[in-house]
Amino acid sequence: MFTPAVPAAKKNFGQVVTTIIGLAVGIGCAEVVDLFGGFGATSVYTALLEIAVGLLLGFFLSIAAHEAGHLVFGLMTGYGFVSYRVGSLTIVRSDGKLKIRRMKLAGTGGQCLMSPPEMKDGKYPFVLYQLGGVIFNLVFSTVFIAVAFAVSGPQALRVILADIGLINLATALTNGIPLRLGAVDNDGRNALSLGKNSAALAAMHTQLSIAAAGAKGQRLRDMPEEWFTMPDEKDMDNTLVATIAVFRANRIMDSGDISGAEPLIRSLVGNQAVIGLHRQLLACDLACADYLSGKKDEAERLLSASETVKIMQSMPDFPSVIRTRYFEALFGDFGPKDKRPEPEKLRERLEKVAKTYPNPADIESELELMELADRKAAEAS
Repeated sequence: MFTPAVPAAKKNFGQVVTTIIGLAVGIGCAEVVDLFGGFGATSVYTALLEIAVGLLLGFFLSIAAHEAGHLVFGLMTGYGFVSYRVGSLTIVRSDGKLKIRRMKLAGTGGQCLMSPPEMKDGKYPFVLYQLGGVIFNLVFSTVFIAVAFAVSGPQALRVILADIGLINLATALTNGIPLRLGAVDNDGRNALSLGKNSAALAAMHTQLSIAAAGAKGQRLRDMPEEWFTMPDEKDMDNTLVATIAVFRANRIMDSGDISGAEPLIRSLVGNQAVIGLHRQLLACDLACADYLSGKKDEAERLLSASETVKIMQSMPDFPSVIRTRYFEALFGDFGPKDKRPEPEKLRERLEKVAKTYPNPADIESELELMELADRKAAEAS
């Protein structure tokens, strides 16, 4: 499989930009206090508390506004509602009703998934849906900052309003400037890719279709096979296209054929076009395949890699992470000072997560893979 090289400067660009924006916000917060009375008008501790409250509220409201922007502009351009998430709190449409569920994805503060409009001549509207969050953040930023300067209320109120506006501006910039942010690509980068690449445009349509079908309870293995056609190698340097290959590997796993998925997964784990979140979750899948084939050392090497450890620690209740822990508990080697996890408790944990997880089909798939591990462990004993 083709593994594109990513220049170090390109990898670090997103970090540099977000650092600059973060510093600018910090300076802006201090300037806001100075403009609305100054540190002399109140104690330093009170001023810092005002800034902290503004930043916390701004962080939450900027995510909510951003995802609402995707939702509103998506509905305006023919998309259908699938789910709306802020933090781990998720609203999904299930059986014609809106339900509250919980799911956390590392590297994402929120997410709005929508079913795409029908493609016509290989095209469909995407710009407003992709950039709707940025537009809403800019609007919120303008409104909150304008109100902060317009009102004559207490300093605390004006500082908090202005800080909320600054955070929305920062969110607009970090999502609007085309960047790869840690494990995921931002909206600006996705929109740029979609505008330049017809294969990426088709891949995004397929991804949204898969998400919509999954929200309705459909397993990957039961979805149309053409959605999971392996992309041409020449297109695999595009993140959106590479994600289709990831879903193809997931589909093979969902059919219970872990060994059949192993070659594809192994190639994708080393492909820098695949977003970091997917690569690390694929590393978990590959470790499970290695455990089943008796390659314990290779499985444990994968699970001890720093990036994989980070993802598993930040997403302990993600179904495939729990399943990976289950495989590790059954087949892994533990030293005398290490406590082996109890498989039954991990199964109970997954069943507890299932009560609030937005995609029940994922839970069903993971339980089947755990049963496969049970059979393999019984054969080995």
